[in-house]
Amino acid sequence: WFVRRTKGRKLVAQPGDIEGFNAQMADFPDDRLTVSALANLNVPAADTLATKLTAMAFNDTSVIIPSERGRVALNAAVLGVCATAVMP
Repeated sequence: WFVRRTKGRKLVAQPGDIEGFNAQMADFPDDRLTVSALANLNVPAADTLATKLTAMAFNDTSVIIPSERGRVALNAAVLGVCATAVMP
């Protein structure tokens, strides 16, 4: 466990990982907020997720959630080539 201040807030946190799994727990006791994230990946996915969830909880508008993403138009011919390459 470690205790520090981040962006003026007290943070009590504990990361953890083992082969094929990682986790992040972040507690902001003064704000009555706890964020826990678990991932079955061998990368810091849980830390990234916990960081973004925390930012959203504190109204950080820099985090973009999937529903806020815009559409991208793709050419049907390009999609056909990709589909053929994946599923011959």
